[in-house]
Parts: sequence; C-alpha cells; structure tokens
Amino acid sequence: MKKIMVIDDDTTTLAILRALLDKEYKVTTAKSNVQALGSLQSSPVPPDLILLDRTLVGGSGMELVKSIKTTPRLALIPIIFLVEQMQEDLQLEGHLNGVDDFIQKPVNAELLKLKIRRQFDICELKKENEQLTKKLNKVKAFISAISDQIL
Repeated sequence: MKKIMVIDDDTTTLAILRALLDKEYKVTTAKSNVQALGSLQSSPVPPDLILLDRTLVGGSGMELVKSIKTTPRLALIPIIFLVEQMQEDLQLEGHLNGVDDFIQKPVNAELLKLKIRRQFDICELKKENEQLTKKLNKVKAFISAISDQIL
C-alpha cells in the first residue's frame, strides 16, 4: 500500500484528508515543518507522496518544500501543495522549488484522488524510463565493444 504524508496545521483538514484517503493509502500526518521533517528524516521508508499546506504555524510550506527537495533521500517524493487560492506567482514559485502539483482548499475529493494517481503514474513512468535507459546503455556498450573488435 502506498504511503501519503499529509502536512497541515488544521486538525479538521487532516481528519478530512485522512478519511478521504485511508481506504486506498497508508496516511500519516504532521502539523508543522519541524514535526514533518523529523518524521521524514527518521522514517526508514519515506512516503510515496506528500500533501502539504502552503501556510503552516511556525514556517511556510515553501520552506519545507525546499528542505525536502535538497535532501537526496527525499528529493524525488512528489509534493502536492494545498492552497487557499490559486495564484500564478505562487504556482511559479512552487514549481521552481519542486512542487509537483497544486489543489485548492476546500479539496474536491475526486480531483485530489485523480491528482494523486497521476503523480504515482508519473513516478512509475520515471522508473520505467530509468530502467530502459540503463538497458539501452548496456546495448550501446555491447555494440561499441563488438564494433571495436571488428575494426
């Protein structure tokens, strides 16, 4: 079962998102940057996706994104930003810092589930691409070795 971490300082939002996702995913929660980073760094297996509120008590969601994306073990985890309003400047800053997608609060359950599945599909495609690239490089090396022997 895939694991999703929800980070939001609003207890109601955490409860709603847990209820929406609990049947399909293992959901963990955190209420602050400090709690989230502590959990992410201490967990032997990081989450497969993070839902992160933009505004948190004691720090911004964007600060946490930067911390996550500069930690090699965590950098590839997709992040969906939970926002009150979709603003172009926020989306630009988010994408530049590694946010993968955005969803507006209050969350539409079907849209959220679709965005989560899409991020998991993208991750699978990236893994497949990496494996195919490795195979291609082996074939290229083999052809090069044969070519060198022939010439």
